[in-house]
Amino acid sequence: MKFTALATASMLTLSFLLCGMTARAASPSDLAEPHLKSGDDKAKKQDNEGAIADYSKAIEIDPSSATAFTRRAKAWQAMRDYDRAITDYARAVELAPGKAENHFLIGFCHLNKEEHAAAIPSLTKAAQLDPGNAPVYMLRGMCRSRTNDKAGALEDYTRFIELNPKLKTWGYLSRGGIKASMDDLPGALADCNKAIELDASQYLAYQRRADIHFCLGKNAEAERDLRQSLQLAKPEEALYPHLHLFALQARLGDPASGRDLRDFWNDHHKIFGDQAPPVSIIQFLLGRLSEQDLLAAAKATNPQKNDGQHCEAWFLAGMKHLASGDKQQAVDCLEKAVATHADMAAEHAMARAELARLETLK
Repeated sequence: MKFTALATASMLTLSFLLCGMTARAASPSDLAEPHLKSGDDKAKKQDNEGAIADYSKAIEIDPSSATAFTRRAKAWQAMRDYDRAITDYARAVELAPGKAENHFLIGFCHLNKEEHAAAIPSLTKAAQLDPGNAPVYMLRGMCRSRTNDKAGALEDYTRFIELNPKLKTWGYLSRGGIKASMDDLPGALADCNKAIELDASQYLAYQRRADIHFCLGKNAEAERDLRQSLQLAKPEEALYPHLHLFALQARLGDPASGRDLRDFWNDHHKIFGDQAPPVSIIQFLLGRLSEQDLLAAAKATNPQKNDGQHCEAWFLAGMKHLASGDKQQAVDCLEKAVATHADMAAEHAMARAELARLETLK
């Protein structure tokens, strides 16, 4: 009996000691978990600063946690602090290199910073790790198009169309834009037709198709599509359809050119604030801004954006001169639009088409 009691006491003591050892030996991952959960709760409530504080505590406890770095990166990203987000995603990649999501999100952050070339390697790695992830191809297609890799962009948009039936409309519109920039206007038109067939409620699909009709010299079809685009667009979406309608009316010598734009602007100008360059373009077209001030407003620090904005400005300046009967000044402006080399802009293709049309009229 004494031996049994002693053995029992010894077992209880050993069990107690083992429990104590287990508690003392809790892993950093276990200790960090409450901070991760607290951070997640705050992130759901859009308290990103609070979430970052909790994730930072988790990282302090467990600096090997790829999860903690990823979640903190997402909080930085939600606050549009893309540099810190990229740094944390990169650390997560070091800790868990096989996770496609972190590579994808590094690319996404670079894209938001308009660092298109920098985004491509991360998006390519994401595609290698998860080849069935459709958004990777859409984002990489965007980046490739902005770095003038048109063949690569065409391939990516085609892959996106294959992988994402629900969003095929946007794939066709994106691919159509690439085809238009490559002067494959029939191919671009076919893609726009397909996009409208899939979803006839998208104002942008009609605007894009109108731009292609403009380039093909199909003026009636272009006007019909622009009118349909304006019917579908919300006021904040209707600015470019109105600008392109102005360009078409200027081509046709329509006395209404400027009237539709003026009526729209008088009704909705407060929506746009002082956005440049679209607002400055409208002010110029309505005679409220000089051409010199228009071009100054088109300047941007990003070279590609700078080219695109100047292309828009020169194209629409040219069409305004055309509307006023000054063909030579119109040609000069259109040639400057083409000289920007912003050939991914719809206005670049439209300027080339208008120059070719004016050449035939000589």
